[in-house]
Amino acid sequence: MVKEITKRKKPIHANVEAERILIGCCLFPDKEQSVDAYDNIIQIVNDNDFYDRSNKIFFTSIKELHNKGEDVNDISLYEMLRKKDLIDEVGGMPAIFAISSLCESTMQSKAAAKIVRERSNARKIVRSSRLAIEKIDAGADADEAKAYVESEVAKIDGFQDDDVSLGNVGSEFISQIQSMQDGTYAPVRIPTGIKSLDAKLPEGGIGKGEVFVISAPTSCGKSQLALNIALRLAIRDNKGVALFSLEMPPEQVFKRMVQISSCCNIEEANNSTDKVEAFKPIVEATEKIKKSPIYIYNHIRNMNDLRAKCRNLKRKHGISMIVIDYLQLIPWDGKMQKHDGIAEVSHSIKQMAMELNLPVILLAQVNREGAKRGKLSIYDLKDSGDIENDADVILMMWPTCFDMAKSKKLDKAGKPYIDLSYSLVKNREGERDVVDKFIFDNSVGRIY
Repeated sequence: MVKEITKRKKPIHANVEAERILIGCCLFPDKEQSVDAYDNIIQIVNDNDFYDRSNKIFFTSIKELHNKGEDVNDISLYEMLRKKDLIDEVGGMPAIFAISSLCESTMQSKAAAKIVRERSNARKIVRSSRLAIEKIDAGADADEAKAYVESEVAKIDGFQDDDVSLGNVGSEFISQIQSMQDGTYAPVRIPTGIKSLDAKLPEGGIGKGEVFVISAPTSCGKSQLALNIALRLAIRDNKGVALFSLEMPPEQVFKRMVQISSCCNIEEANNSTDKVEAFKPIVEATEKIKKSPIYIYNHIRNMNDLRAKCRNLKRKHGISMIVIDYLQLIPWDGKMQKHDGIAEVSHSIKQMAMELNLPVILLAQVNREGAKRGKLSIYDLKDSGDIENDADVILMMWPTCFDMAKSKKLDKAGKPYIDLSYSLVKNREGERDVVDKFIFDNSVGRIY
């Protein structure tokens, strides 16, 4: 019956009959079947997916009855609408009887829900396209109109069609155990390349779908640490990295990458007496980085824009990691308070990591009190306590002597470096509050 509903000679952006079938399934005489149908439907559609106003009123009232824990039937629906003074608008009791007798079973509920959701998404796309045309007519340029359409389309959520059973997850876990037993197991986590740090992370790296937060006071090397990890993955393993550098222009980021990769300071090379020899490793590193699968952005409009770019990069280039520098620079809804806006962005980043099944390295600021005090704790994350809930691993680092100048030391060869301490203040799958040290060669940006 649902298939017949979709056969139209002229394409339209609504299927009113499919909407009526959904409501009929929710009012089915068999209570168990009607509740089961409603539970399937509510996972796919919401009130705003209905095109016909009467159908939307019916569904909103049915949802309210379910939320109150009341029985849903013709009479309870009628009483709900009567109290809201909406019964005449929907056509009275005859309309309720007509729609409740529409379905002979609830087996059509899920298929009809998908049709309603698909038509709703189509209307949203058409509406955003029309509004983009109006923006162009009003003087907006093509890039602005395109950004608007992409932002609106990114808001259209999909839905998970199939349930995830523990049986399927268990089968995969058994395969993993067997590969460990026969010695063929290969961890799928991405190592940071810093041995002391990888030794503290589960299976020696950052897992897919995880958010790895790096937080430190200003100019303490958090961006450099993220670049060290990204370069290792892109150059050594030839795996794609999406890099959102919202604080530095691409030219500055590229310069830092070259110095890290070549282990040479460009200013020192420029002051060398033999510039050809001094610049040789810098030129070689430049060519490597030019060919590496790193995709850099230094501007995004909002979190929807960031998610859309990451989805495109994974689809087109198969990226393996996302780096965001840094959280507090991602634009949020201006109607929200800063604390709530940062929290919403943090939630979205975790959802994106799980949706794309990619590790995300997220840089974050610390508050002034923590920066002044020295040794940092999880409570020193700036602007929102939700960051600590969304993150899987939180690494906080600071100058060992609580001051960058006082933390400068010399190695055995007399070369200066900065002594940084760090702590894994959160480590969901491993040991937490373990303090260790980094060697930060700030002249070239390398961290060991």
